[in-house]
Amino acid sequence: EIVGSDVTLTGSVIGEKMGPYCCVVYYEPAPASYDVPTLNDQFSGPYFDFSDEKAAVVWPWEITFNKEDGSFSVPVNFATVPAAGSYYAQIFLKSDPDSIPYEEKEEGLEVPGPKAVC
Repeated sequence: EIVGSDVTLTGSVIGEKMGPYCCVVYYEPAPASYDVPTLNDQFSGPYFDFSDEKAAVVWPWEITFNKEDGSFSVPVNFATVPAAGSYYAQIFLKSDPDSIPYEEKEEGLEVPGPKAVC
């Protein structure tokens, strides 16, 4: 459960050649109750894990990253208190952490961008 509009995600990167590059948080509304015919009509086929509704984006200059031990902290600031539902965070990593702009904002940054993995 998310309480308030600020959340901090923490973790560690395995390997010294990767660094956190960006975090995108997606929102999916809470599921509604459906009867069996509706489920069969509307939800046949593959299930897509993420919605297209972005709830927050965190850029590298907002991320705290310790290159020595690979630990990172991602402050997620929602514009409003999050609504009921599911939130999915995708943290993109990029090879060559020295090339990631942690210190200052960089215009035109591509996400995921070249050499990025999720």
